[in-house]
Amino acid sequence: MLNKIFNELGIPQVTLGNDGREVNIQEKWRLRREEILDLLKREMYGDTPSPCPVEGKVLKDDPNAYSAKAVERSVEIRLDTPGGVFAFPVTLVIPRTQPPRGIFVNIAFMITSVDGARYCPSCPIEEIIDAGFALAIFDYLSVASDDGNPGNGIAPFFPHLPGSGWGRLGMWAYGMSRVADYLKTLKELQSLPFAAIGFSRLGKTVLWCGAQDERFDFVMPFGSSTAGLAFTRKNSKQSMEELQFHHGHWFCENFRKYNHNEAAMPFDQHFVVAVCAPRRLLTAIAEEDEWIDVEKEFLSCKAASVAYRIAGGKGFIAPDVFPHAPAAFMEGDIAMHLRHGTHFFSRNDWQAGIRYIDSYLETAAVGSA
Repeated sequence: MLNKIFNELGIPQVTLGNDGREVNIQEKWRLRREEILDLLKREMYGDTPSPCPVEGKVLKDDPNAYSAKAVERSVEIRLDTPGGVFAFPVTLVIPRTQPPRGIFVNIAFMITSVDGARYCPSCPIEEIIDAGFALAIFDYLSVASDDGNPGNGIAPFFPHLPGSGWGRLGMWAYGMSRVADYLKTLKELQSLPFAAIGFSRLGKTVLWCGAQDERFDFVMPFGSSTAGLAFTRKNSKQSMEELQFHHGHWFCENFRKYNHNEAAMPFDQHFVVAVCAPRRLLTAIAEEDEWIDVEKEFLSCKAASVAYRIAGGKGFIAPDVFPHAPAAFMEGDIAMHLRHGTHFFSRNDWQAGIRYIDSYLETAAVGSA
C-alpha cells in the first residue's frame, strides 16, 4: 500500500545515487550520504561554513541551583569567525545528585521575566535533571533574528554566496553545533550521549543540525511539520508556496525555484532523515496540530527506513497503517510519539524523549553486561 502512495506522490529514492545506481551496502551509503548533504545544502538550506574556533566564558556559576540538585552556569559561547568574534549566551545545567546520563542541547524560544531573567516556559528543567540528564539551552534569536535581515546576528560574520547562501535554519543549526563544540571540551560531559532537541521551526533546525553533525547520538525534531520531517509534496497542512511566502528566509535562495513546482524537487524530507542514519531519531507530534500532516510525517519515516537498514540500523518499526493518537512507535532507530493536542512543546513530549534515550541506555547496558 505504501509503495503505491510513494509512487503517486512521486517520492524520489534516497538510495539512488548520482550515477543512477542503487546503493545497497553500508560502504557506498557513506558516499551517498555526502551526495545528499551536498544536494540539500545547494537546493534547500544553503552552504554551511566550516567550524570555527570556539571557546566558552563562564559568566555566572550557581553550584546550588534547583534546591542544590544541580550546577547552573551562564556561559558565553565565543566564535572566532572570518568576520571577527561573534558571541551568544547558553545556560548549562548539570545534575549534582548523580553523574549525568546524557545531555540535551535545546535550541529554544526564550522569554524575559519581569526581573530580566531569560527562561523557556516549555522546558521542564527540574524534571530533566531529576531524570539524570544535563541540559544546555539557548535562545535561537541570539544566533540570528527570524527574518531576512542580512546584517543581523551571525549572518554578516560569514561571506554570503548568491543562490546557495545559508538561510536562518542553517544559521541556527550552526549555533547548535558550536554549542556542542564547547560541551565536548568539558570532561564531565564530553563522553555522554548528546541529544539535539527543538520544537516547530526549531524542530526543523534540529533535523538539519543532526543531519550534518554526527556527534549528536539522538536527533529529536519535535513538531517540525512541513520542511521538517513531513513530506513537502501534497502536504495537507502547509503548501510550499505558503511556507516560502511567510518564511522564505529560513532557506537558501535556490529553494524558491520549487514554488508551484515541488514535483521537480530531486529530494523530499525523508532525505534529511536518512542522512541521520544510523543514529537514533525521535519525532513527537500532536494529532490536532494545525501545522502537521501526520500522514506525510509517517510516510517520511517509512521512506527513510531503507537508509537506516543499509547503514546497519533498524529504521522505523510500525505497521503500514496510518496511526491515530495516542500512539508510540519507539522500537526502531527512527521513532514516533503521537499524542492528542495542538501545536505545543509539552512535558509529555519531553518525557517521551527521556524514555527514548533511557531505552537505548538500558539496551546498551544489557549488551555490555
